[in-house]
Amino acid sequence: MSPLIDFDLVAPVYDRVMYIAEKCCLKEWRRKLISRVKGKRVLEVGIGTGANIPFYSSDVELYGLDSSRKMLSQMPDKYLQLLSGIIISSADEIPVKDDFFDTALSTFVFCNLEKPRDVAKEMVRVVRPGGQLLFLEHTSPCNPILKTSFKALEKITVPLMHEYFTRDVRQFLEGLPVRKVHEERSKSGILLLVEYEVVK
Repeated sequence: MSPLIDFDLVAPVYDRVMYIAEKCCLKEWRRKLISRVKGKRVLEVGIGTGANIPFYSSDVELYGLDSSRKMLSQMPDKYLQLLSGIIISSADEIPVKDDFFDTALSTFVFCNLEKPRDVAKEMVRVVRPGGQLLFLEHTSPCNPILKTSFKALEKITVPLMHEYFTRDVRQFLEGLPVRKVHEERSKSGILLLVEYEVVK
């Protein structure tokens, strides 16, 4: 079932809604994630308004993929100028040849994908052997009470905007030709950063 609210609808206010969360903690986690990027040619899946772009090295060839033209339209011009390319497409069928990128990554994307396993497969496909996948996602918290609250919240957010708060991105990588090389979580357990090496 399609969500009742999509990113085209929230695009004009997205950055303002996220402002406090970005200032409080997300900005530093984004910095931490991007500092792990290896290689020159990088694909960011769900690049949106470009919140990660300031943290990339200047010598990276960054390609941004997003299915929402309206989210991309909110990206500042100074960020657009740093991109080597924009791919307007669903992430479950990336229009790029096999082994094209050194790294593919996403931040807070798998929480609202309708076909997360397909997207994970596509990210593996477009990364060369020995390349890397990087993910920063929110997931089920460690605290049982908070975990129950998040599950209850999903009864509203999933039908409304296909937003899951307790998904674990790692489950979608199981059985794929990847090897986990790094993992860390926030103290609450809500934020998860994980890195894989592509071993196909």
